[in-house]
Amino acid sequence: ERFETVICPLHNLTKRTALHYADSLRRLWGVVREFKPYIIHCNSASVAQIAIPVAMLHGIPVVVHLRNDLSCPAAKRYLVTKASAVIANSVFTGSELKACIDQQKRHVIYNPIEILNSNPRMPRVDNPMVLFVGQIASVKGVDTFIRMAANLKYCVQKSTFVILGDEPYHAEGYLREMKDMAEAMDILSYIEFAGHVTNVEKYYSAASLIVVPSRKEPFGRVAAEAMMAGRPVVASRVGGLPEVVDEDDVRVLELRERAGLALEAVRKGPIDGDARRQDLQRH
Repeated sequence: ERFETVICPLHNLTKRTALHYADSLRRLWGVVREFKPYIIHCNSASVAQIAIPVAMLHGIPVVVHLRNDLSCPAAKRYLVTKASAVIANSVFTGSELKACIDQQKRHVIYNPIEILNSNPRMPRVDNPMVLFVGQIASVKGVDTFIRMAANLKYCVQKSTFVILGDEPYHAEGYLREMKDMAEAMDILSYIEFAGHVTNVEKYYSAASLIVVPSRKEPFGRVAAEAMMAGRPVVASRVGGLPEVVDEDDVRVLELRERAGLALEAVRKGPIDGDARRQDLQRH
């Protein structure tokens, strides 16, 4: 056995990128001829649109692992349906394939969750810290978190709000926009933009409430981690989040619902982190 990394640029199949797409096919064709794999595992639909044509010509089975929904060109969706099997990280992620691929080929395997060494004891709720964890991008609902913070500031005295995460390359400038928004709403002094951290369990332990206000979420890792840390969660009712969270312990909300409901979660206290670990491990 051996492992080797081969650089193979990938390009979506469109009229404007047809030549680049053909070059990606050629490169992958050479890799397959050299290594003669028994199976090809595609880590996304974008990879699949390159790998599946090559695999079909060589008679090699293909497994496609979807971690985002298939809101993509029809050609890419069509190619994914030709895979030998498709693994989705939630029912939501694979939902667009229901009408175009056999049920026996569709599988759901939820993302693995690392058990963090967080403190299951709740901090004092008279000085709550409300936490956001995720990319600083519009799709993650950072602006919704800031608006909620502006409302909670007057409801809960001595509350603080912490935002963990960096802006991705495709959302350059959004962090500055969010800071300007917080300043305009007179909430900037209450919010800590902590950036990327390696000790997220420290923040989970200190939090009284974790908010997941995503506009789009294929799975919901932050909600799952927060539950396993024994913390109450307020999450948007979008994507795969309702599959991950337990509505007995987590408030699953529409984005339009107001911050008063978040207060209920703050006052509700800890959830059973051990029970949530066992439940998530069964999945």
